[in-house]
Amino acid sequence: MARNSLKRGDRINPFLCRAWCRLKPISTPRCDTPLPRQGIFRILVCRPNHRLGNTLLLTPLISELERHFKGAEIDLISEGDIAKEVFGSYFSVRNVYCLPKRGFKHPIPFLRLIRQVRRTQYDLIVDPCVDSGFSRALTRLLRGTHKLGFSDAEGRDGLTLAAPVEVAGAHMAKRPVNLLHWALALDGAQQDEVPTLDIRLTGPERHNGRQAIEQLLSGSRQSAPSPVVGLFANATGNKRYPAAWWREFIDTFTTLCPTASMLELIPMHGRSMLGAEWPGYYSSDIRRMGAVMANLDLVITADCGVMHLAVASRTATLGMFRRLRGHAPCRGIAHGDPRHVLRDRCIGIRALRRRQSSAADIRADRQPGGPPGGRELPVAAGRRNTPSDSFAAGRHRAGLVAGARPGKGLDAGGSVTDAGSVWMVVGMGSQVIFSARFVMQWIYSEWRRESSIPMAFWYASVIGSIGLLAYAIERRDPVFIVGQATGLLVYGRNIQLRWREARAGVAEAAR
Repeated sequence: MARNSLKRGDRINPFLCRAWCRLKPISTPRCDTPLPRQGIFRILVCRPNHRLGNTLLLTPLISELERHFKGAEIDLISEGDIAKEVFGSYFSVRNVYCLPKRGFKHPIPFLRLIRQVRRTQYDLIVDPCVDSGFSRALTRLLRGTHKLGFSDAEGRDGLTLAAPVEVAGAHMAKRPVNLLHWALALDGAQQDEVPTLDIRLTGPERHNGRQAIEQLLSGSRQSAPSPVVGLFANATGNKRYPAAWWREFIDTFTTLCPTASMLELIPMHGRSMLGAEWPGYYSSDIRRMGAVMANLDLVITADCGVMHLAVASRTATLGMFRRLRGHAPCRGIAHGDPRHVLRDRCIGIRALRRRQSSAADIRADRQPGGPPGGRELPVAAGRRNTPSDSFAAGRHRAGLVAGARPGKGLDAGGSVTDAGSVWMVVGMGSQVIFSARFVMQWIYSEWRRESSIPMAFWYASVIGSIGLLAYAIERRDPVFIVGQATGLLVYGRNIQLRWREARAGVAEAAR
């Protein structure tokens, strides 16, 4: 009964429904036979993935394993060489087994490495993936006393401890930690504690990163004592914002914070995404890039692995999400009118501007391994960052999140110019013209006292179809695009035939 009423509430008022979901107690299935705290010294984490973001999301799990199994030795299975750089300063991590990318194309090195890992009898093997068949196959193949993972299958899918999939939750960064907490049968506040992403930069690494920034800014028109803002404009697929959008965003940012120094972080392909207008830093080494980020006052980046790297470097991060992927409420991403979202987030930019006079003291107060002093930016008015914000904005530490769509530019006041409304006018106007052709045909037929199609019908069809096609392309609607493009060919062909018929009539009258 309550479930049905909740569904009706969801249809009537989504806000009340979300409030009810937050207030009602959440019942999480408990582990019947918790994982023993004693006797576990050899641990293997099986996460065969080559992406930087997914690798960084393992750092909270490793921190929790170190906390609950003190003195244990941890091995990892990954793809590529990124994991070796990420966990290079983790004292408890001994071996990082890097499978070749697309290992089935390199069967001999792949099988040789699997055979090497299989020689070790592990006390615990952790498969933190929810739906990875490859990771589960490796977990079943390797030797371990306890095998932990997510599964709803009746036979536990080769696991000795199979957590229900509902334990994972929608928060991708918390899933590995939720799995371990479930296996340890933690309660209350202990279960909610989730470490932040961290690559554990050393003191010399941070020092080298600071020197790199000073050298870059010393040769430019910018000054090092002012707040230094890093920009990373690259992303994969439709996560990437166009260069024009970044240009408008940077113009607005420099208007709000005119003395801030800009530093572009160059992507792996080695080409500037912002026209090489600002000093750029490039490194194919993950830890060197993280060391530079750790000495920035703010990193502005699209939704990509570098965003997670900035957070793992313990610096304030502004993640620009082009799409929310359907998990906005549970991932902490700001949603609603993008103009209001970005206006609220400008509070943090103004706070950064107020700290310009003490920027040198801020850098002096930074402590290696801890949050940078003086760089805690407010997420919204009257609210400070807290440890519980560590994974706000989806999968990274609390900083600032803007949900503005790239189709909407920024004006000088920091609000968003609603380009979508312009396209709405184009679409509605084209639809009016497209529909008015039938009125024209009806009036013309009444005047002729017979069913007939005037030339104005075809002209209106072409004009309206062109406008609707442009609107469909802007909306990226393939069904709409195909329909209007096909119709445009038909309308154009009819106009061509009518012109040919008119020319033939004129030629015949001339004879």
